[in-house]
Amino acid sequence: MDALSRVTKTDLKVFLRDLTFFRWGGIIFISLLAVFGFLDKTSSLFFIPILLLLNFSTYALTYFNIKINTQVFLGYLIFDSLFIYFFVAFNGGVHNPFAYLFLVQMAYSAQFLSVKTSWLIALYLTVLYASLFFIHFGHNHHEHDMNYFYHLLGMLITFALLCFFLVSFIAKNLKKLDMAKRREQEGHTLAMLGAFAAQAAHQMGTPLNSLNLLVDRVFDEKSESDKGEYLDLFKSELHRCTKILKELSSKASMNTEAERELRPVQELIHNVLSEWYAKDKVEIEIVCDDTSLLAPGGNTIQYALLNLIDNAYEAGAKKIKLHASAKDSIVKLAVEDDGPGFPTEVLNSQNYEHGLGLYLTHATLKLYGGELSISNTANGALAEAKWMMN
Repeated sequence: MDALSRVTKTDLKVFLRDLTFFRWGGIIFISLLAVFGFLDKTSSLFFIPILLLLNFSTYALTYFNIKINTQVFLGYLIFDSLFIYFFVAFNGGVHNPFAYLFLVQMAYSAQFLSVKTSWLIALYLTVLYASLFFIHFGHNHHEHDMNYFYHLLGMLITFALLCFFLVSFIAKNLKKLDMAKRREQEGHTLAMLGAFAAQAAHQMGTPLNSLNLLVDRVFDEKSESDKGEYLDLFKSELHRCTKILKELSSKASMNTEAERELRPVQELIHNVLSEWYAKDKVEIEIVCDDTSLLAPGGNTIQYALLNLIDNAYEAGAKKIKLHASAKDSIVKLAVEDDGPGFPTEVLNSQNYEHGLGLYLTHATLKLYGGELSISNTANGALAEAKWMMN
């Protein structure tokens, strides 16, 4: 993406695909007009090879993996608009309704190019359209009375206003869309940072507690040999802390493209439990109604689920059940435990402000079009994480 546009490689591929489709439609349409006598055959023999040449050049870009950039986009835009111009000029001039195909070019410019470049394209297309009022190749001029002049002037003003509307409306809405995407990305980044922080707190808790106990024992111990043993353990736990921080830092710097990919829910559960420090201290039951259920990739959703099972364990649960199901393209992963249940103030709170883990989980699920709901059952607590499967 450069200063001329906001177009990406994917946008360019979509544009070239649409352009190729429209050209094939033009070839078929011009051929039919020539066959049924609505278009001079000499004219059709001139324009059809041009469209074929443009299409073959587009295919060549894809076939030979030639780099596609904004200059290519502008080049095709200008060539196709000139094709429309000469086709209309040779076939009725401004009275040919296909002159309004210029607006298709204008719509693509407003969507993909910068606002400044779009205004230049609007001026360029308006000049082309205006010149059709004075150039009628192979046709006699209409009688030039004032009514005809006002008619042409009205057509020109209408075209210019349509170009103005397209640039203003599309650019304004795209700006709003860009701002919304940035806010969403910022929220996603904050949720990821919060998830990493929560994960760090969980994983660092055990070695830090061990270090605290070892320090107390070192000060209480009088034997130098025992002190040496405790110091070795102390060093081991510090090494463990350093390793955890390096792993978290490495995961945090991973490409966010992984967040957009999908993976099986069973894989998500397996990854969570493989990293959970307390997996051997509780009984875990896993139920998955359908092996085709999908979950977002990356670590964000993983840490969100880790928060839920951590909450259950820290509340005193001895058994945790993970149940994955789906309804109407919405995946539900229920985390049920046999602990004391959620406190009343947590159940009655809004946005889960009484618990950092629940708040981060709720914020993460919202990024994926989902939500978190909590309740108490007859046997303990129930937390249900939901997200859109697609």
